Amino acid sequence: MNITVGGRPHIASAVLQVPDGEDAWVEFAADTWNVRLNVRFVDNKEDATQKFTLEAHPDHAALVFQNWNHSLPGSVTRPSY
Repeated sequence: MNITVGGRPHIASAVLQVPDGEDAWVEFAADTWNVRLNVRFVDNKEDATQKFTLEAHPDHAALVFQNWNHSLPGSVTRPSY
């Protein structure tokens, strides 16, 4: 199956069910690059803002979803380049 999003090829997809207090690792190959992504969900009682951050590390990226606990799903409105 060939999937494109905005003219870009879709590389992979997954459904993650991450228990409270745990994290997930997603790894896949994209051309010659071995992608390693650490995914965490954080409930912040002091800051009710729903957001996500993506941080670069030498051997992986860290994707943190803050307050991603609403009954309606969250999404981004446009891709970041």
